[in-house]
Amino acid sequence: MSERPPHSGSFWTTLPGILTGLAAVIGALATAWVAFRPAVDAPPRDHPARQAAPASQAATSAARRTFRISALDYSNGPDVSPASRTSAPHAFGNILMNRDPPDNSRPNWAEWRIQGGTGSVWLLRVEYAAGEPRPVQVLVNGRVVVPSALNATTGCWDSQCQQWRDVGTIALEPGENVLRLDRPEGVFPHIRMLEFVPVE
Repeated sequence: MSERPPHSGSFWTTLPGILTGLAAVIGALATAWVAFRPAVDAPPRDHPARQAAPASQAATSAARRTFRISALDYSNGPDVSPASRTSAPHAFGNILMNRDPPDNSRPNWAEWRIQGGTGSVWLLRVEYAAGEPRPVQVLVNGRVVVPSALNATTGCWDSQCQQWRDVGTIALEPGENVLRLDRPEGVFPHIRMLEFVPVE
């Protein structure tokens, strides 16, 4: 009478079978998680926190921020010069004033080159000091836009008397513009800074 071979059992009950089964289950779960994740994490298409502004809008916003230019960064002005006097008796600070000597009445003007982007309207403000009235004309691209500006005194000529004053609204054309402060007769005020504030 022949003997039966010992029963080896199913493959899936052996250690290699168990490991193979676990690997198949883990692989299936990983595939399902990767396929399902975008649907869970992705916000609605109109979600405000994820929706980027159009490129044109972003560029316009950046171009319309308030900005300042030092008066010392002028591009042209044959009869004005930078001054840096920070100690008595002439504590003027870093300013643009008429060239001296001689410190007398004569035509004075200075120009700054401003980029107008696609064209826009701005409020021009100027920081200056004046112990006596020294009004100037404001020109943009050769055209007078404010006939009399900076005509108020600020108390003295020194840096502690520097004050911001609104000059008026100016329109900049697309591309480069030339802003000019012109005093046909007389001495220039002590100008420190120019500010451009967007007008809505």
